Order: sequence, then structure tokens, then C-alpha cells
Amino acid sequence: MVKKRLGGQTIAIIILSILLLLTACFGGVYAYYSTTTSKVSGRVVMANLNISLQAGIGESASSEILVSNGVFVAGDKLENTPLLVVNNSNTAIYLSIVYKVDAVDVDTGEPLENYDDTEPLIDIGITDDSIWYDYLFVSTDSSGEEVRYRCLVTKRPVGQSEEYLTVIEENALKIPESWGNEFQNMQISFLFQAYAIGASTFEDLFTSEVGIEDRCEVIMTKIYEEYDREFNI
Repeated sequence: MVKKRLGGQTIAIIILSILLLLTACFGGVYAYYSTTTSKVSGRVVMANLNISLQAGIGESASSEILVSNGVFVAGDKLENTPLLVVNNSNTAIYLSIVYKVDAVDVDTGEPLENYDDTEPLIDIGITDDSIWYDYLFVSTDSSGEEVRYRCLVTKRPVGQSEEYLTVIEENALKIPESWGNEFQNMQISFLFQAYAIGASTFEDLFTSEVGIEDRCEVIMTKIYEEYDREFNI
């Protein structure tokens, strides 16, 4: 029986094939550690938020959150359907809902700029027992300019068994008490985008001595860096 020897070109092809296979495998694993949904948007005056997050258990992921029509003052409740995150992850994750509130004068069409974002811009009924923490994330973009994002961050990892996670309870959305006269006669637009990152990323960082503000800062910084220092919202 004649034994064939492998030539140098054949060996090189085998090595490259193995490296390509390893690259594909590691690329697939990475996708489980950070991900994002598409943006969620809507206007109070339009009476709905068009979302890719799920509005109500059992409904389509492309269904809407309905918000009541009308004229509102600070502290008023908005009749809304619940906003949920559908969790299909196969590992424990931290979730962040980056949100934005735009205000445009109904008469002039001029946007409201430089309003106070040091307090939460939406009121979704967060209590000490809530899984969410409303946090102001301040950083710099790729050009070195300061950026500021209000975000809802989970206080603990979300497990695989938690298929649905409520962001806004039914009829729980309110105009914040902190909104002042600058919001008078304004058309208000809400924009939400959800991000997730693997909880194992922070296993060695989050000891019992690390407070919630510090945890949010670490989580948001890591997510921000994963998405090239830009939240498309």
C-alpha cells in the first residue's frame, strides 16, 4: 500500500480551515454577551408608541403601546398598555433601557433644548422594590464631546427563566412632577431602546460593597464601549 505524503500547500489549507472554524465559533459565542433591540418611539399626541419590544403578553412583538390623547400637566397619568422586554437569552443578563424625551412647541415647531436631565425624565412608578433604577449616564462620544443619557438599568441580573420583564406597567406612565413651565404647550415624544449584556462580565467586579450607582456606571460604560461609544437614539 502506497502512503501519500501531505504537501506544504495541503497542510497550509488544513491549518487555515481550522483557524476559520475557530473564528466562526468564537464569533457566534460573542453574540450572546451583548445585544440590542431596535428603537421604540412614539408621541403622546399620536396616542401610541410604535415598538419592537412587546406590548402585553401574548401579543405580537411589533404591536403598539397605546397612550391616551389629551392635554396633560405634570403628575398626570397616561393610560398605557404595558411595555415588556422579551428575554430569549440563554444566559443571565443585565438590561438597560436607554430613553429620550423630546419636546417641540406646538405653535412654533421649535424644539426645547437644554432642559434639566438630572432628574428622571419619565415616571413609570419605580419604587425601592423595583428591578429598575433610573440612572443618568454621562460620557464622551468618539469625537470627545460630552454625551448624556437617561437609562433604566436592572438592579440585578435577569435569569433565563424570566421570559418577560415589565418596563412600564399598565396605566403606570405619568408626566413627572419635576417637569416645569418650560414644558408648557409642548408636544412630547418618547424614544426607548433596550440593550443587554452578559452578567458574567461583572462577576468579579460586583461585590456586596459596590453600590447601585457604581454598578450602573460600570454596566453602562461597558455597553457604551461595546457599541463604539454611540447610542443610536
